[in-house]
Amino acid sequence: MVSIMLEILLYMGLLLLYVGILTGIYFLVMLIVDDVGERKHPYYKERRE
Repeated sequence: MVSIMLEILLYMGLLLLYVGILTGIYFLVMLIVDDVGERKHPYYKERRE
């Protein structure tokens, strides 16, 4: 009974870790794309405000 609970917790932890890594990569890519977009187009920053 206890081993089943531990397995469930382990899988949930791995799932959360996986989601966290994916979210981190996504935000990192979005920041890089945003930075490149601002550098390529000077009017991009003005239009966004």
